[in-house]
Amino acid sequence: MSKRRGRGPRVAGTAVVIAVSAAWFAAPAQAYDASGQGYIDAYHIKDFHAQGIDGTGVTVAVVDTAINPDVPELQGANIVVKEPSQCYGPGGAKQSSVSVDPAVAFHGTNMLADIVGNGTGYDGQTGITGIAPKAKILFYSLGSPDGVCESPPKVSTGAPNMVWSEMVSDAIVDATDQGADIISLSIGSAGGVLDDALAYAMHRGVIVVAALTNQDSADDLLANMDGSPADNNGVVSVGAFDGEGKILINGMGKPSTSSYVDVVAPGADILTRGDKKDWHTQPHARGNSFATAITSGNLALAIQKYPTATHNQIIQSLIHNTGTKPHELQYDKDHQY
Repeated sequence: MSKRRGRGPRVAGTAVVIAVSAAWFAAPAQAYDASGQGYIDAYHIKDFHAQGIDGTGVTVAVVDTAINPDVPELQGANIVVKEPSQCYGPGGAKQSSVSVDPAVAFHGTNMLADIVGNGTGYDGQTGITGIAPKAKILFYSLGSPDGVCESPPKVSTGAPNMVWSEMVSDAIVDATDQGADIISLSIGSAGGVLDDALAYAMHRGVIVVAALTNQDSADDLLANMDGSPADNNGVVSVGAFDGEGKILINGMGKPSTSSYVDVVAPGADILTRGDKKDWHTQPHARGNSFATAITSGNLALAIQKYPTATHNQIIQSLIHNTGTKPHELQYDKDHQY
C-alpha cells in the first residue's frame, strides 16, 4: 500500500477545488487574507451555501483527539460521536470522546469546526465557518485525558505507536461500515499497520484524506518524515500554503517538501476556536491539519454537487483542477505543490 518515491508524478497545485455549476473552480491563493478565514471568500463558500451546496447528504468521518461539542461553532451540527473513545486508559478504563478541557480537545474541535462550523462565536465573536456545515460527521476520538492510550482489554497490545495505529484502523473500518463518503485524518500513524483498513475503505469507494507531517522540527529529522496514512497509495495527501500561496516554511527555514504531496490548501494563520487553556480566545494557528479539514470539506461539496459521480471520479477532478483552471497532471520537481 505504501507509495513509492519516483513512481509516477506528484501533483502540482495551489488550491483545493470546489464545484461551480458544471465545472470546477479554484480561487487564487492571493485572495486568502489575514482574517484567518479568507479562504471562505476565496472559494466562494457562502455563495455555494446560499445555493444549497453545503454538504447535505454527505458523511465525513473524522478521526482525531477528543472534541468539545459545546463550543458555539458546533451547535446545530449533525455530529455522531462514537463512544467510548477508541483510546482506553490503564486497565481497560473507558475514555470519553468528548472533553471540555481545551488541552485535550483543541485539535479535534477545530477540525470539526473547519468542516461543519456555523460561523458563530462566543459573545458576538465571528466564529469559524465550516466548508460543509450540513454534512454529517462521524467522529472517532483517540484522545485520553491522562495522556495514556491503550487498546481495548480484548486486544493484545504492542508498542504505543502500534496501539495507536490499531485504534485508527478500527475507526477507519467502522466509519466505512457506517457509510462514510470521506475519512479525514489530520493525524499520523505507524507505517504498514493501516494498510488493510485503508484498502477496505478504498475498495468500498471511500475517499481518504490525510495530512502530511508538519515539518516544524530542525533538530529531529525523523519528525519531518511523512508516515502513514499520508504516504499510502490512494490517500489524498495534503500540504499547506500561506496567504501568498507559498508553501509553509519548515523548522530548517525552507519550504516544506514531500514526495507524497497531492494537493495543498490554506494552512497558515487559520482562525481557531480557543487555545490550549481557554475556549473563548480566537488565536490563529498553522499546519497541514487545517488544510486537510478544508480539503475534506471541499470534497464534501463536490460529492453533493455531483451525486452521480463516483468518488474516484471526484478525486480525478480534484487533481486535474488545482490552481485556477483545468490542467494535465504536473510534476513539481521541488516536491512542494
